[in-house]
Amino acid sequence: MGIKSIDIREFPLRKSTFGYDKKDVGDLKELCIDSLTEASRTVTKLEDELRHARRGLVEHEQREGVLKDTITTAHKMVDTLKENANREAELILAEARLQAEEITRHAHHRVIEIQQEISRLKAQRLELEVTLQATLSYHMGMLNLEGTEARDRDMEGDKLALFPNQEKNC
Repeated sequence: MGIKSIDIREFPLRKSTFGYDKKDVGDLKELCIDSLTEASRTVTKLEDELRHARRGLVEHEQREGVLKDTITTAHKMVDTLKENANREAELILAEARLQAEEITRHAHHRVIEIQQEISRLKAQRLELEVTLQATLSYHMGMLNLEGTEARDRDMEGDKLALFPNQEKNC
């Protein structure tokens, strides 16, 4: 626990014929030595703790420096990754736009081809209708002509049947 300076000041020293009592002075001396020894040990211990704390502080400061460097590097890496991701996203978008334009261009050409095919098929249909109408008209005309000729023959046959005797005389 140690003694305090007030304990030393108030230490009772008895007087003797030649000064202070030797035993009291010896006791005070021992008390002071013990106190100084304890104080010296405490100072040494505190100095050791201070050195240890300073080493720890240096180590912590070094770690802090490393952590700061690491954080700075990590921030730079994150920024670089973001920039690379943005560039890659822009490239993907540009490629997608080009593909979309190509698909649109292909679809437009396909629409034109289909429209041309529809026009060609319409023209074929119209040509076929005209040909069919002409064929039907021709055959209708032939049927009408055949029907007229058949009636005429039938009428001639009927006339001949009305005059059976005349054919034999001729």
